[in-house]
Amino acid sequence: MIDQFIQDVLHISDYQLIQHKSWKDNLSYEVNHNWESLIVQQLSRLKNQLNQDFIDQVIDYTNAYIDGVNFAEKKYSTRFFLYNSHQFQVMQKLPGNSIVQDQLNHSIIEQTAHNIALFHTGIQDFDVSSFRKVNYFKKLKRYEKQAGVFIEKSKNKDITEVYHSMSNISQDLHEDSSLPIWVIHWDPSFKNFLLDKQDNIVWLIDYDMMSVNALLWDLADMTRSYLKSDIFDKKSFQLLLNSYNRTRKLSSREAQNLEAYCKMHVLDTGFRYIISYFEDTNLLGDKKDCLKKAQRCLGEIDKLNTFFT
Repeated sequence: MIDQFIQDVLHISDYQLIQHKSWKDNLSYEVNHNWESLIVQQLSRLKNQLNQDFIDQVIDYTNAYIDGVNFAEKKYSTRFFLYNSHQFQVMQKLPGNSIVQDQLNHSIIEQTAHNIALFHTGIQDFDVSSFRKVNYFKKLKRYEKQAGVFIEKSKNKDITEVYHSMSNISQDLHEDSSLPIWVIHWDPSFKNFLLDKQDNIVWLIDYDMMSVNALLWDLADMTRSYLKSDIFDKKSFQLLLNSYNRTRKLSSREAQNLEAYCKMHVLDTGFRYIISYFEDTNLLGDKKDCLKKAQRCLGEIDKLNTFFT
């Protein structure tokens, strides 16, 4: 499909194609031709016109008005193409490399927190009145229920134990409708920041799920992404918070809810791993791997508990 799209729509015939491996369900490719590179994504779900306009306008606004935060420009006059009932996104290839776990240090943790706070602060003048329906909300309760159906029929004690431990934690976790809501990135994991050769953040990528929702979700997701790293301890978490607060101070309600939102993010992922244990999903890996990662999510909850005591 990708080759036909490149040839029939982009009218490129002589090129080298490299598939980028990731945990996302979108298929991402680098297309090299005539000493030029572009990124083409085959999207797993079609974006309606409202979503397409939202992404385009937020990116244009950010790149024009928010110093220090940069998104990939579209390569052609349009960003999204429909071809044979599939949707493709075409972007410029960006200089820089994604942050990997082995690179993590206090400076990078502080930089990522500062960068997303810059985005949250700078985007406040963007008019969201037409885009409030653009919201890839978290599906924690739905995933929990879906996983529970599998667990009822399962004879595996290990996966059953993980599920019930997660479910017990989930019972007391709820979203707070009073929290500040505006444009959020929705996936500011550390791997979605690109660094230059001096380890400075130069780009923010993977904005496919950009939404209008509680700003706190972004900070919670960033925290979740760091939990698997051994260097991310209570001190590192405090550095992250301090860095964010220096640019955009959390409201008292946000500060009170941060622990719950971090846990909801972790459990949202954990229940998805349990589902992936029983059926094929976009979370790659075999059944043993899914069980291990679900157990790791419980360990991340334990780690979070130490951050808030």
